[in-house]
Amino acid sequence: MGFLIGNTLTSTDLVTSNYSIHDINLRFNTNSEYIYSSVNEPLRAFRAKRQLSGIDINFTLNKSSDKSVVNFSLPEKSKLLYTPSKNDKFDIKLFDLQTFNLYIDVKNPTYYIDLGYTGFLSYNLVSGTASGYLHKPELINPVVLSSSIFLFVLDQLLKSKNYFPLHCSTVEKNGKGVLLPGFSGSGKTTSCIALIRKGFGFLSDDRPILRRNKKGILEVLSFPEDINVTQKTVNFFPELAGSKFINNNWGAFKNKINAEKNYPGSQKDRCYPKVILYPEISNEKKCFLEELSKSDALSLLLPHSMLVFDKETSKRHFDILFDLIISADTYRLKLGTDILDLPDLVESIL
Repeated sequence: MGFLIGNTLTSTDLVTSNYSIHDINLRFNTNSEYIYSSVNEPLRAFRAKRQLSGIDINFTLNKSSDKSVVNFSLPEKSKLLYTPSKNDKFDIKLFDLQTFNLYIDVKNPTYYIDLGYTGFLSYNLVSGTASGYLHKPELINPVVLSSSIFLFVLDQLLKSKNYFPLHCSTVEKNGKGVLLPGFSGSGKTTSCIALIRKGFGFLSDDRPILRRNKKGILEVLSFPEDINVTQKTVNFFPELAGSKFINNNWGAFKNKINAEKNYPGSQKDRCYPKVILYPEISNEKKCFLEELSKSDALSLLLPHSMLVFDKETSKRHFDILFDLIISADTYRLKLGTDILDLPDLVESIL
């Protein structure tokens, strides 16, 4: 590990952190304390407690004070795979990113992410390596740095190893998993808290991992980040009434809730998928369920499965999502004002 000087790292220092994400060993290297803090925040539950026996993913992301000195460039015959459009669900400009272009060197193959003035990254699925730089990382929202930059690349590397992150909340009861896919404002997080406060186990509010275990059985693995809550969500739960909301200087007033600290014993490691609920806010007094066809459930799930660009990985990714839909019961969850009674409704279908 490099030596900290005040609150910064010198350009030649290197911090190396080891993580074990459900037996996938990750080594992360950086010369920036800000990058380290941003990346370590969502991964802290996976910090390795002892020396790793081997490295599956090696990721280096440094701060560069001068873009011109960094030896990163696109190959001459690279192919553009993705560039954001105005029809995308998420506008990258909302995350202070002006450019996010993904290329592939077909001959290698190595993937390249051009962030314009912000930075440049590359990753290789065969070697399990990623490297890059950010020009002025301290100007990037730490959530954007971790989720839209670091975790985007990490997700691609995990998928190549048949670990498939999914954008949803996941809780469990007696090993039976309940998945709640939903975009911001759908009631996903409110539903998640309503369930764990009444005895459901907590796996993740934003990115559980799907995989087949050694016996070929589909299971859901935890990714225990803190839960981001709004004041509206907190208002439903008396025990969270003292939560303090801080403006993070990017215009968002949110607070982080640690499930295990607020609800001791709630954190769980894995479960088997039993039910998929697609939450929607309704004007009804009572929460209720509507059965959802498998085809509709799959169509609704795909936008939450995150982008995949490798052809072979995308086939395996679709297969596991299809198996998930087939193996689980699927419903629309209409959320009424009786959100505190939601656990009884969910238990009735487990």
